[in-house]
Amino acid sequence: FDEAAGRLFWKASRGGWGAGREAGTITFDGYRRVGIDGKQYRTHDLVWFLSRGEWPDFYIDHKNLDRDDNRPDNLRRATYSQNGANTALGARNTSGFKGVSRIRGTNLWLATIKVQGRSKCLGRHASPEKAHAAYAKAAIEAFGEYARTA
Repeated sequence: FDEAAGRLFWKASRGGWGAGREAGTITFDGYRRVGIDGKQYRTHDLVWFLSRGEWPDFYIDHKNLDRDDNRPDNLRRATYSQNGANTALGARNTSGFKGVSRIRGTNLWLATIKVQGRSKCLGRHASPEKAHAAYAKAAIEAFGEYARTA
């Protein structure tokens, strides 16, 4: 275990994997997983356990959004909502601002935020920048250090 890099390596050869090679593979969801005794583990869970001595029974958030960056200082405890708040701008977003969408047939922009599984309307605004300012304020109030506004 290279704690500084957050990487796991095989101590002995296993199947097609030679000793000293990095353990695990990156799966469809972007997380690295390691198979041990027929069970799959997310590398960040193993790193949390090895670096902190406790098995996580909570969500683990990657501060920088890189799901394969498992350095202990990039990992933090999170609730489901906090983990969901620390996400990048969605691929289907057309406004260019997180939490902002255009109201069809108008020149207005809607700001919304989801907190604990519930969507909350933050008002209609004359520009996407003003709508985003409302979103950013609400995100910081709701999620503190977990809020990602861009």
